Amino acid sequence: MLSHISPFWRGHLFLFDTPNAITRGEKDGTKLLLIFLFMEGLVRPVLLFGSRSMGVVDQSWWLL
Repeated sequence: MLSHISPFWRGHLFLFDTPNAITRGEKDGTKLLLIFLFMEGLVRPVLLFGSRSMGVVDQSWWLL
């Protein structure tokens, strides 16, 4: 049905083609897992220690 509509009108009516799904490999998943573990294991404790030393850990906005 969309092939009968010119590309000009398809663009104006937001009738774009469906993009292909992105496939990721095992190597990319391992990288994401290592980044997550680094953030949870090193960055979060450093931020918590810094917030406690500055006294902002008890503020209600800190949980955000």
